[in-house]
Formats: sequence, C-alpha cells, structure tokens
Amino acid sequence: MKKVFTIAALLLATATFAQTEQGDWLVGGTAGFRTNKNNSDFNFSPNAGYFFLKNFAAGANLQVNFSKAGALKNTTLGIGPFARYYFGSTNFRPFAVTQLNFLSATSKFNSVKTTTNGIGWLLGLGGAAFLNENVAFEGIAGFNYSKFKNASSNTGFSLSFGFQVYINRGKMASLKKGKING
Repeated sequence: MKKVFTIAALLLATATFAQTEQGDWLVGGTAGFRTNKNNSDFNFSPNAGYFFLKNFAAGANLQVNFSKAGALKNTTLGIGPFARYYFGSTNFRPFAVTQLNFLSATSKFNSVKTTTNGIGWLLGLGGAAFLNENVAFEGIAGFNYSKFKNASSNTGFSLSFGFQVYINRGKMASLKKGKING
C-alpha cells in the first residue's frame, strides 16, 4: 500500500511538468460545424505526435471537411506532417505550430463531379490549457494557405479549438518495470 501512495504522490508532484517530455505522445484534434438555412459545413482534424525532444513534438494530421451550399457539395481530405514547440512548464503552455497538408477536393454540383489536388499549410500560435495531467483544451490561431491545381490560392486567418491527450510514455515504462520504489 505504501508503494501505491508513493507512486501517486510522485505522479501528482510532477503533474504540471510531465506533459511535454521527450518520449511522450500526444493524440487529439479539432472539430467544428456551421449551419444556416441553405449552407452547412463540418470539419474534423485528428492528429497524433511524438515528442522527439523536450517541448518539441512532430507527427501527422488528417483533415476532413464537408460543406454544402445549395446544390453544391464539397469534400476535402488532407494528410500531412505537423511540428509543435511548447514554451514553459506550467498548466498553460503556449506553442508554435506548423503543418503541411496534401489535399484532395471533390466538388459535386447536381450530377457534375470534379476532383482536384492541392497543397496547404498552416503557420500559427496556440495555447494548451491542461485540465489535468493528461488532457488539455487547446486553441490555435494562424495563417492558412491552400492552392489547388488550376485554381487561385486561398489564404486567410484561422481559429480552431480542440482537445489533446498527452501520454507520458516514460512514467508508464518505469511503473511497468518497477523502477519506482516505495
């Protein structure tokens, strides 16, 4: 029983400092929707990353966007890498983020369907507000750019919100190996 209390105390004591250590993982993403009388839009962007260095994570993200405006339906899918660098070691951590996506968009107007490919990127700043040791509510504000073949580029400001789960791999490995003594 003493060992359990020692492990719990150690985990609680390092809770605010353990989320972005080398070897940790992050899994999460953002989602959103907008709707009115004739238009609707749904987007979902999950991601997963690994902390290669303290406060520096890189990984992959997926983008899914469905929109409908009258008879026009659009579906955009994207996949690509991202990188984040976190600042500080408190329960609120600002971070810089960049991502690159390879995009495929399909549009359908009545019975006419077209598909095109493109590229997009984001350069932004965000903040992770840790709700507990492993879960953070995040917001990201940034500049988006996207360009599809045979179309003009689309640029602008973006704001997104979501959740991330931070998995402390080092602590779990130590617990499994019995390296924490009580």
